Amino acid sequence: GVTQPIWTGGRLLQMYHIAQSAELIAALEADNKHDDVIAKVDEAYWRVVSVEQKHMLAENYYRLLCKLENDVTELVNEGIATQSDLLKVRAKRGEAEVKRLQAENGLTLSRMALAQLCGLPLNAVFTLDETGLDETTLASDTIDAASASANRQEQQMAEEATRIAQSTAKMAAAGLQPTIVASAGYIYTNPYAENGISSDWKSHGFFSAGVVVNVPIAHADDILRYKAAKHAAKAAALKAEETRELLTLQTTQANQRLMEAQQKIALAKLTCNNASEVMRMAEESFASGMIPSSELMQAQTAWLAAATDLVDAETEAKVQETMLRKYTGKL
Repeated sequence: GVTQPIWTGGRLLQMYHIAQSAELIAALEADNKHDDVIAKVDEAYWRVVSVEQKHMLAENYYRLLCKLENDVTELVNEGIATQSDLLKVRAKRGEAEVKRLQAENGLTLSRMALAQLCGLPLNAVFTLDETGLDETTLASDTIDAASASANRQEQQMAEEATRIAQSTAKMAAAGLQPTIVASAGYIYTNPYAENGISSDWKSHGFFSAGVVVNVPIAHADDILRYKAAKHAAKAAALKAEETRELLTLQTTQANQRLMEAQQKIALAKLTCNNASEVMRMAEESFASGMIPSSELMQAQTAWLAAATDLVDAETEAKVQETMLRKYTGKL
């Protein structure tokens, strides 16, 4: 038997369009997941670089305090400094040792998190390339966030969802129209009615063909389904418009955050340079006996805080650069 639809009100065509849109949505979702993984790995990578930089700063800070402790110990032995000064330095050195241990543990955990994202063993040993930490793409004041959002997978998926809803509405409208179907068939049976109970294959079959026209008369349910589908299509179109606006806002925010991060880097570099110069002058003054050890420790602590802020600012800028590339389709 063969059945051939002649007219179904457009159902078959709309089902084909729905299948095409569903296939495209699946591909867009795969691309979006791919970009999400890249962004997460990149963020985790720069986090590891940041923690490693902080670990190095903690090591340097600990060595500075160890040297200061030795110097103050000699001063105490010579009667120039008091035992109270030495206890303060030792307390500070103990805090620095704790910070160094915390930085080391944080580095181990961040490396394990990066290895897990990359599908490597958690105890995998790899070398980081810190090149480019202090180099970021400059943010643009004239970024076209609307055009960038139009190329986003989320926007394209929302538009395809709108097309699916529109095709569904057209399929519901097809329920109000008549359908025409042609059919043809050949039937052969054994035993055959004219042959009685004979099992011989000498009888003849018969061929049948026809056209079936189905004209709906009562449309109550179909009309309700059509109205509901039309409202769903309108809601999907509004959702796509809302998605476009949100993505434009997201891209603009990412660009502004990158600009803010770059400004933070400039300010953090200035603060770090000033703190380094103050610490150098404090070390010279302490060596010449012009200031007590407490002032030198304050200068060293200020230098550590400034250097840490610089690392945080540079890491934030790299992460924001990655997110801006993702939002503008340049990842």
